[in-house]
Amino acid sequence: MTNINFLETRLASRYDEDGSKEENNTVFADIIIDSVSLYQRLKEYDFVPAFGWGNDEHQKLIS
Repeated sequence: MTNINFLETRLASRYDEDGSKEENNTVFADIIIDSVSLYQRLKEYDFVPAFGWGNDEHQKLIS
């Protein structure tokens, strides 16, 4: 049996619940499998790490 899945990435954000959205925003590349977000699918278990570009200071250093 052969399964063929459609994979893509989308820019996404998540916010820490303990503060304002601007201060605790994490931008990351969400992995989409057959049109379903891996982050959304496993969000309640907090098992999916963010594939992001680091914090604002790090982003400024690499730009």
